[in-house]
Amino acid sequence: MQVDYLIVGAGAAGCALAARLGEDPTVQVLVLEAGGATRRPSTVVPRAFPFALESELLQSYPVRAAPGGEASYWVRGRGLGGSTALNGMMYLRGAPAAYDDLESGGNPGWGWAVLEEAFEELERRFVRPTRSTLNPLDELLLETVESRGMHRVDDLNAAGGPRSGATPATISGGRRMSAARALLEPARRRGNVRVLTGTSARSLLWKGTRVTGVRAERNGGMGELTGRTVILCAGTIETPLLLERSGVGDPARLRAAGIDVRVPSPNVGENVREQRGQALQIPLREPVGGASELRSLLALARQAARYAVDRGGALARPAYDVAAIAETTSGGAQLVAAPFGLDEGGRLRPARHPAVLLGGYRIKPSSTARIHVRAADPDGPALIELAPRSADDVAADDEIGRLLQDLAATDPLAGVADPARVSPAPTALSVYHAVGSAAMGPQAADVVDERLRVRGTEGLRVADLSILPFHTSGATAAPAMAIGWIAGGLLADDRR
Repeated sequence: MQVDYLIVGAGAAGCALAARLGEDPTVQVLVLEAGGATRRPSTVVPRAFPFALESELLQSYPVRAAPGGEASYWVRGRGLGGSTALNGMMYLRGAPAAYDDLESGGNPGWGWAVLEEAFEELERRFVRPTRSTLNPLDELLLETVESRGMHRVDDLNAAGGPRSGATPATISGGRRMSAARALLEPARRRGNVRVLTGTSARSLLWKGTRVTGVRAERNGGMGELTGRTVILCAGTIETPLLLERSGVGDPARLRAAGIDVRVPSPNVGENVREQRGQALQIPLREPVGGASELRSLLALARQAARYAVDRGGALARPAYDVAAIAETTSGGAQLVAAPFGLDEGGRLRPARHPAVLLGGYRIKPSSTARIHVRAADPDGPALIELAPRSADDVAADDEIGRLLQDLAATDPLAGVADPARVSPAPTALSVYHAVGSAAMGPQAADVVDERLRVRGTEGLRVADLSILPFHTSGATAAPAMAIGWIAGGLLADDRR
């Protein structure tokens, strides 16, 4: 049976797309997901996410650094909900001006007026981001940040300019609300949205320049699944790989990998942008209210008991209790703060000593990366290569690093910090928010147009973070859901 819409990937964008398409009872939607479904506690209890990050739900991709840089890796969620099943749960819409820049860059229909409507519809009906109750140490952190010009607001998504507040999070009733729980599960109950887990799309099926479906692997066997329209929602890493394995990409690169060229598209996998963060741990001289919530087995047991009773307490909060937008010479930085430090062993576990964690990153970086199939093994893991850091990103990193250190030296945080144990400099890290590998734009070389159609093809669209030529927010879950929702509207328009 041929379905109307075949969606590849059940991450944030794919779930939102399925939810919107499924509202029309006359259409049949099939969603393919390489991972599986899970109800493990680490994907339900918000602050248990470090355990989810150590499970099969996490897919890791090695990264080749620029000359002089250190090798690293990027990670993504694998399974229903994608990264929203194990991320830090931040739900940040982003700056209206960033979406207006997207539209003015030649992408009509992607300005703030459209995005705001999409966010409001998602939040009214499905997502409902919450802001957790803050403990005394969180309040101290907010007071410190506010003293540096980031005024406190009730809702970070409803205000503009430099600001701070409790982190909006995809948590409801003390439970993580992944995109699968919030969007896909209600859609599946309608009966016209089906999901196949454990199904990896290996290549697209063609009839001339029209895409008619995918060749997929499931349970060790290969098969063909067809759809009148195929929408790739596999994410910034996997979407360009599927395009290239199917013959859509730079001709020279495809031929080197032994792939027949179907559609020349030189920008597939190019111009990827990733937010690069810094983290500063600030040990405290003594416990401040809230600093001891998770730093011992006894404290953790108490919080677990409370969570079992009313789904409240420290375990019901997101990765970061506090978030802020700082004005910088580089155009803005995302700041986050948590009322605990991390174990020095490198695992995502609260440290045993009282501490706070400050993080920050440039919202709109200019450095690039590239994601491609490997010539020697096009069906193997991605080849991710980082270009050297741009001069303005280096300057932005320096400025944000100084800001984090200045906050550590600002009262009231400075009054409780242990200056002898504060790190001399922040630690650099990837934020895992890559965008742009199949970017939207008005030029012939841009991979998709403003209606998300892959240039040079028929019946094929892309609707995930890979379409963004630059970051629009300090977090990516909310924009990804909005992209999926808007894509559903575009497809609905085509049926009329």
